[in-house]
Amino acid sequence: WNINFNVGAADMQMDLSKYKVREVKLEGGASSIYLKMGELNEDQKIKISAGASSIHILMPKSRACEIRTNTVLSSRELPGFERIERHLYRTNNFNTAKIKSYINVDAAVSSLNVEKY
Repeated sequence: WNINFNVGAADMQMDLSKYKVREVKLEGGASSIYLKMGELNEDQKIKISAGASSIHILMPKSRACEIRTNTVLSSRELPGFERIERHLYRTNNFNTAKIKSYINVDAAVSSLNVEKY
């Protein structure tokens, strides 16, 4: 699946863990975003562009992740991620893992939380 959302002020709660998702693109304004991803597809891309938002992403423990952020006045909670350089974070198994997710977040005045489950 390739999923595209273009929303304004929204409260989005999506559990996509049972679907073979290749790409999620989400553009939103002042939103509350909860996204749960699965492990059915090897490479996966998530791109979120948002205004004043709360973004919470759940990823399977088996999936290696890379997060690139372009955020202004925003907080980040990324347990289990290492800061590689400014605005770039990876799980410690990223270089050797077979299944990977690439997360790109462009947001202002937001909170970003990416956790493993």
